[in-house]
Parts: sequence; C-alpha cells; structure tokens
Amino acid sequence: MPKAYKFNIHEPTDEYRDLVRTHGMVGTPQAVVADIIGITSKTLRKHYRKELDLSTAEAVAAVGGALFNKAVGGDTAAICFFLKT
Repeated sequence: MPKAYKFNIHEPTDEYRDLVRTHGMVGTPQAVVADIIGITSKTLRKHYRKELDLSTAEAVAAVGGALFNKAVGGDTAAICFFLKT
C-alpha cells in the first residue's frame, strides 16, 4: 500500500488577497510575494490570478488619475507630460 503524504493546502483569505494586490501594485516580484505568504509561485498564481492581473492596471489608473487631476488643475509640468504621453 502506498504511503499517504500530507500536503499543506493553502486557503486564500481577504488579508492575503489585499497583500498580493498591494505588492502587485508596487511591482514586487511574484516569487517574493509567494515567499512572504509562505507558498510557491505556482500556488500564488493558482489562487491569486485575478489580483496579480488587475493590480498593475489599478496602479496605472491611480497614477494616471493623479496626473490628470494635476494637469486639469493647471500644473504646467503635468500638462506637458500628459500631452507627450
């Protein structure tokens, strides 16, 4: 009879989801995020795909929104940068 192996099953929580999202927004490598949580990179991608995919878009939107608001408010440097990009 084969040996029974005990596996550590990872259970995602809201706290972990927020952590992954925050690290994704600031560009922390996935391997580092996985180490912080104590899981493998494969498990990170399996359970937190949505957070990994959307975090970069959320960061770009937040920074873009701040730039837009400064440009609309009359910040000349922000206006020039906005128009160039």
